[in-house]
Amino acid sequence: MEKAAITYFDGAGPANTQAVLSCVLERLKKGDIREVVLASTTGQTALLFARALAGSGIKLAVVGEHAGHSHTTPDAQSFAPEAAQELAEKGCPLFIGPHAFSSIERGFSNRFHGVSTAEIVAWALRQFATDGVKVCAEIAVMAADAGLIPTTRDVIAVAGSGRGADTALVLRPAHMDRYLDLEIGEILCKPRRRKAGEAPV
Repeated sequence: MEKAAITYFDGAGPANTQAVLSCVLERLKKGDIREVVLASTTGQTALLFARALAGSGIKLAVVGEHAGHSHTTPDAQSFAPEAAQELAEKGCPLFIGPHAFSSIERGFSNRFHGVSTAEIVAWALRQFATDGVKVCAEIAVMAADAGLIPTTRDVIAVAGSGRGADTALVLRPAHMDRYLDLEIGEILCKPRRRKAGEAPV
């Protein structure tokens, strides 16, 4: 048996980003984890973590939103090119592609007003009172499928609710076709609940 501290934030959102980084750096001191996977919309959170991890020997893999995800403009991309360039210079791979918990199924549910298995999984994970838990699991699958992180050992996954970071988990990734093998082993930090009136994204 092991007792460990969990940091709970009063609310979700980017104000927690620096504290999440501190939680991750503290957990990495144990020396048993070699990879971090992180969700980043514009690249700013990714750069914060990449700079903090520089020279540590920890591999950082970054997952961005697919083109057109947050935009009314077709094909628009949120991830800043200059951020992508700096990540490449620091040896941090960036994956931008289909989202594991929506993918092509979202197109059918949007058109026919139904629901897919992947969307049910996503909503179940959102019951942890944050989108971050859902996104941590999702990017772990996406990065594993892209060959950026292993499925044979634990990694730290970092995500947030919209912008910034508010959640960090230790988990064992899985490929998309073996999703049910994914295991969440530790909660490092997360919001205690959403802010009043805040809807999940």
